Amino acid sequence: MHLFSFTALATLLAATLGAQDLRLIKDINPGPIGCSPNGPPVVLNGLMIFGATDTTNGHELWTSDGTTSGTYMLKDINPTGDSSPYWFFVWNGRVYFGATGPTGWEPWSTDGTAAGTTQLAEINPAGDSHVRQFTDFNGELWFTAEDNANGHELWKTDGTTAGTVMVADLWASGASTPHDLTVIGSHMYFAAEDGNGRELWRTDGSVAGTIQLGDLYPGATGSNPTYLADAGGLLVFAADDATAGTELWRSDGTVAGTYLLLDIAVGAAPSFPALTTTLGAMVLFVCDDGVNGSQLWQTDGTVAGTVMTKLINPTGAAQPHQLALAGGYVWFAATDGVHGTELWRSDGTPAGTGMIKDINSGASGSHPDYVTEVNSIVWFGASGDNHTKEVWRSDGTSAGTWLAADISPDGGSNPFWFTLLGSHVYTFASDYAILGTNHGQELWQVSVNAKGAKVGKTSVDEELKDALGCCSGRSDAPILLLLLLAMACSARLLTRQESTT
Repeated sequence: MHLFSFTALATLLAATLGAQDLRLIKDINPGPIGCSPNGPPVVLNGLMIFGATDTTNGHELWTSDGTTSGTYMLKDINPTGDSSPYWFFVWNGRVYFGATGPTGWEPWSTDGTAAGTTQLAEINPAGDSHVRQFTDFNGELWFTAEDNANGHELWKTDGTTAGTVMVADLWASGASTPHDLTVIGSHMYFAAEDGNGRELWRTDGSVAGTIQLGDLYPGATGSNPTYLADAGGLLVFAADDATAGTELWRSDGTVAGTYLLLDIAVGAAPSFPALTTTLGAMVLFVCDDGVNGSQLWQTDGTVAGTVMTKLINPTGAAQPHQLALAGGYVWFAATDGVHGTELWRSDGTPAGTGMIKDINSGASGSHPDYVTEVNSIVWFGASGDNHTKEVWRSDGTSAGTWLAADISPDGGSNPFWFTLLGSHVYTFASDYAILGTNHGQELWQVSVNAKGAKVGKTSVDEELKDALGCCSGRSDAPILLLLLLAMACSARLLTRQESTT
């Protein structure tokens, strides 16, 4: 009787007993509404940290190690209501976030334990501090917050209550409300209001070194700088000077070195540069030059280096959106006027800018979103042929782009946020079913190598059926069947145990 080689037998048994490619981690808030997660989740010491709602405690701080038993509320920060934790940021071995505790919305931090989850400071004793925009700068954690005396201003912390201080009161009679905090070299840039309109500022970390970089739009209106990005050490951003409309500007951190880079839509009409994304020493962005509609552009901070990357849609607007940096490319969703909105990527050259795959054949488009790099693979949500929005992945080639998981075959799971933990990707999605149990937005686990995974498809029974088919007609089938039967029984016990942990 001819027996399998050791390698072939090991391969067959591994396939039979392989881990599930797709499973619901926990039904945090049973029913069709789901847990209403806040995020995206961040990872600290092998734990995901995020906000979620359950039926007992409302919206609170949660953690997960990727198992059912290891997914639980970390702390009930607000026992009388929702703490709604948000703006998660990993810094110096802790996760910082804003949450509503008994005294209002203040900065908190956690080390991943209940005892180690504490309020950082009471910035506004009279109400909410509205803390947000955590940014690592000069070895300290910077953010914006509102106290009872000075309005919403720029703050920083060294991680201690005593070391949590306001940097500067930029508008003595109002709230400067800084936003778009962007670090380039030894400076941090941001937009803020000082009573004369919202303009561009920068700081070197000191009060004296916190200055406005010119009154770009004279008067009280303000130039309203947005989409700040690093172009090889220069700041590029969108702003309106009342003459050229909202166009592309640049700054080297000095008043003299802050000026209009290029009037892309010549004249008073704005080009509205947006979605700036740094790629090496250049920045890719989206704008409308008034001739070709919304297309993909790029800049290196010079006039000559500010050009359309590629005319993606020769017949109209390509409407690039969902720009994300991954694996040395900027990935995005766009339409070429023929295929609908599909997944594209660019290396900053015309030849290196192209559609990855026509995921949803025809003009409808797959409408990719939540594009996220996970170990050099891009994960995203998309609507493929015969599928509403599900979990997809891509290595940048058409052949390497496929449906990773079909969580809700009956209606589309609409997955969002993709987080790597161990050998799995975690996402929040809904498994709407025409017949059966409907879970709202809950936490799911997908194998990094999953391809077309469905709920139950990789269960022991299905795998045993496949293995039996492989054994059919072999002279050594009886011995193999005995091995498979014994190990399938063991696997059923393990699966039953896993479902309760």
